[in-house]
Amino acid sequence: MINTKPHGVMFHHFYSQVHPKGQGAISAKELVSIINFIGRSNILAAVDFMQLALKNQLRPEQTCLTFDDNLRCQYDVAWPVLQKLKLSAFWFIYTSPFENVNEKLEIYRYYRTVRFKNVEAFYDRFFKICNAGQFNKLMAQGLAKYPADYLKNFSFYSDSDRRFRYLRDQVLKDKYFMVMDQIIDDDPDFNLKQVRKLLWMDETCIHNLVESGQIIGLHSHTHPTTMANLSQAQQQKEYLTNFKIVKRLTGQAPLTASYPCDAVNVDTLPILKKLGVKLAFRATMASTSSDPLLLPRIDHAVLYKEMSL
Repeated sequence: MINTKPHGVMFHHFYSQVHPKGQGAISAKELVSIINFIGRSNILAAVDFMQLALKNQLRPEQTCLTFDDNLRCQYDVAWPVLQKLKLSAFWFIYTSPFENVNEKLEIYRYYRTVRFKNVEAFYDRFFKICNAGQFNKLMAQGLAKYPADYLKNFSFYSDSDRRFRYLRDQVLKDKYFMVMDQIIDDDPDFNLKQVRKLLWMDETCIHNLVESGQIIGLHSHTHPTTMANLSQAQQQKEYLTNFKIVKRLTGQAPLTASYPCDAVNVDTLPILKKLGVKLAFRATMASTSSDPLLLPRIDHAVLYKEMSL
C-alpha cells in the first residue's frame, strides 16, 4: 500500500452469524487482515492521531481507524478485534436512534440485504417499480441528465450503485421513501420491531466504548444523504442536536466529526467550529486541504481490493 498523506480508514458494516452479509460488509477475520495489510505500527491510537494532526506532525504512513453510523454490527464484530489488538478508534455516530427513531437509511439497507438475493436483484426491483409507477417520467428525466462522473471518487461503487444513489439523492429525493415504504409494506414477512436491536448501538454500547478509550464523534442527527444541500439553519440543527446527545451519552463535549456521505460545504465548517470540533474527516482521499476539519479517509473496500492485487 502506498501512503501519500496521513488519513483515516473508514469502516461501516460487518457481518457475523448474527449480522447479515450485506453489500460491503466484512467479517472480523477480514478486519484483522486489513489491519495487518496497513501495518499495526502505522495505526495510531485515536487520541494520538488527533493530537499529532492538530500539531500538523503526522507522517504520511500514519493512519487511524474510523467507524461511521452508530451500527450495532461494529460493536459486536469490530470492537472485540480492537480490544484484542489494543487499538482505539474514532466512532462517528448519528443520534436519532437514541430518540427511538427508526432511521430509514439503515432500515432500507437491511431490508435489501435480507430480502433479496443480492443488491443487483434489489436494484432491478427498485427500478422496475419506479419506471412502471407514478415516478416514471421523473426517472426518465433524471437519467437523461445522469452525470457520467457521478461519485467518481468512490471507486468501489458499481455503475448500478452510482445510478441508484443519483436517483435516490438527486432525482427522487423525498419520493424515494414512498417507493421503499411501498416495497416493504408489500412484504408481510418483514418485521421491523424484531430487527431494530440488530441495527444500532444502544447507550450501554457507547458507555463501554468510552470507558475503553474509544473516541465518540459527530455524524449529524438523522444522517441526511445530501447534507450539503441543506440550509445553514438545517445543518446547524442537525449538528447541534447530534452534539447535545453525544455529550449526554459520553459525559464529554465531542471534539471530532465525520461528514455523512462526504457532504460538506462553506456553511458546515463554521458550525462545527462553533461547537468546538477540532478534527473532522471527509470520506475520500481526494481532499487536499491541510485544514484539520477536512482530513482525508480511505474506504476499507479500496484497501481490500488492493490486498487482492
